[in-house]
Formats: sequence, structure tokens, C-alpha cells
Amino acid sequence: MAKVLGVPSSSSVGLLDVLPAVGTFCVALPMYVATAFPSVPGGDSGELLAEACKAKGGVAHPPGYPLYLLLLQAAFKLELFHGLTPAYIANLENALFAAVAAAAITHFVYLYTNKTNAFAAIAGGLMFAFTPLTWEYAVGAEVFALNNMLLAILFVLCAVFKRSHSISAASLGALICGLALSNQHTASTFVAGLTPYLHLVNVSETPSKGSWGNASSWMGLLRHLVREEYGTFKLSPIKPTNLTEVL
Repeated sequence: MAKVLGVPSSSSVGLLDVLPAVGTFCVALPMYVATAFPSVPGGDSGELLAEACKAKGGVAHPPGYPLYLLLLQAAFKLELFHGLTPAYIANLENALFAAVAAAAITHFVYLYTNKTNAFAAIAGGLMFAFTPLTWEYAVGAEVFALNNMLLAILFVLCAVFKRSHSISAASLGALICGLALSNQHTASTFVAGLTPYLHLVNVSETPSKGSWGNASSWMGLLRHLVREEYGTFKLSPIKPTNLTEVL
């Protein structure tokens, strides 16, 4: 993948090289926090929050989004967020994911230009950060900001590997691929990164009201993983209606 990206390779990445990314992060995060929903936004947010708030965790709609639910549960336990509602905590966590994604894009562009144009790198990261769709999903509890963050980090790791041929970068990249797949189907697979799906097996053994499906067996887990109830490559279980069908 690094070869396909065509990242120039020269020296290794140093501490000063992350300054453009830090700048992007410091601009994006305050904007996201300032515009974050104070409560539950629309879409799937309510369901995701309901499953994350269960004592033993729950199972969200296919494919389950175990990584996102686990991260929400971890955030709910942080003393830093004491006194805040679960909905607002989740929205702030999404803001963090989105800001890291923008910073990672800045860092990738900086490495791609062989560390010669910090301004272009920052501009690229901020353009991504404040496009309407990115911003929309950065301020409310949804899975897309986490997906953006994981894939942006993967691009950075590809660039680092191209420059240094680091086994650590390659291994971490493989892990990120798996973690991304346990959040969205648009990522590649790696077995170790799929371990969050064991969480679905665990909580399905003692199902609670509102949890989807039955992932307590391997077939049930596979059915949930491939979104059989929705249609594997469909965003909604509802059959779309086209003009021909209407007429």
C-alpha cells in the first residue's frame, strides 16, 4: 500500500515533524467541542448510547460496532468526565476522534511532500476537518469519526513504513486494519484487531433488552458481522424504492 501511495522516502520521522499535525489538532478540537451536541443527536446515536450504558455492555445494530461501544464505556468511567451526561461524554469523545483524524491527515500530507510544505499539510488537514460531513459526525455520537481516525492513522503508518521499513510500523498498521474492521466494513482485516468482537460473544450470553441478534455462537456472530439482517452492503434494512417501482 505504501508503494501505491508513492510517499517519498528519505530521513526518519522526528519529534519536530509532528508540529504541523499538533497545530491542526489544536485548531480542530476546540471547534468541535464548542459545537458538540449537548445531548443525544439523531441517527443511530441513541441506540449506540443505550447499548454502551448497559452494565455489561450491549450489542448495537449489525455489524455490532464493538470497538466503538468499548471506547464509549471506557470514557464513561473516566474521572475527567465526572458530572457530565453519557450523551455529552460520547459527543466529546467523537470530537477527539475527529481531531486526531484531521491531525493524522496533516501528518500524512507532510510526509508525502517529503516534509517540505507544512502549510499545505495543515491546510489539507483543516480542509478535511471542516468539510460538512466530517464536522457533522465529529460533534455527535456516531461511528464515522472513529473510522476516519483509524484509516488516517493507517495512512500515516504506510508513509512511515515507506520511509523507514519499520517492522513496528507494519505490525501496528496491520493491527489498525483489524481494529478499523471491527468498527466499519470499509477497512481491511487482521485477526488480532478483531478481538473486540469477542465482547459481543460475551454480552450475548446474558442478553438484555434492546440488544440486537444473538452473537453467543460463532454462526450468530458471523451473521451479525456480515450484517445479514440489514444486507451486507446496505446502510438500511429498508428496501430502497426507485422511480420504476413507484410507477
